[in-house]
Amino acid sequence: LPAGLVGTHPYLDEPPPPEAGAPGAAARAAGDRAAEAAQASLAAAPPLRWAILATGKASHDFALALRLVAGATVTAVGARRREDAAAFAAKLGAHQSKPSSGTYEEACGRDDVDVVYVGTLHPWHREHAELALRCGKHVLVEKPIAMSADDAAAIYKAAAAAGRLVLEG
Repeated sequence: LPAGLVGTHPYLDEPPPPEAGAPGAAARAAGDRAAEAAQASLAAAPPLRWAILATGKASHDFALALRLVAGATVTAVGARRREDAAAFAAKLGAHQSKPSSGTYEEACGRDDVDVVYVGTLHPWHREHAELALRCGKHVLVEKPIAMSADDAAAIYKAAAAAGRLVLEG
């Protein structure tokens, strides 16, 4: 590594800026301007209100990651058992506005939800994605999106019919 980069961590430390006119200086400046424009765009975006279906590790990790997204809040948590949803929502309450808790249907049906994250077990991804789409919500489904190509095609068909976006992530 060049002397200026020794001992730096790409996520914790910024490398020193290149000297004006040095190779890479223009690209670095362009990247900095693009990052500033992206941050300004995110700050100006309307809030995005999420429901999280399921209370397992993937849902927990996703909820923590949402804390880093400007304007994103968890407004509802759905689970098979209300007690699990309430415990998960209480855990999030320290970091976000107090999310409601209840069943999958209640979480998807709320007016203060824009997008539903489906973090349930894989065999229920299709059922829960279609539930959210019937409620008029956009959907992000934890990988894999479905248990079969036919189920995935059905989810995408339901999204197109509802005029909503569905993604796998």
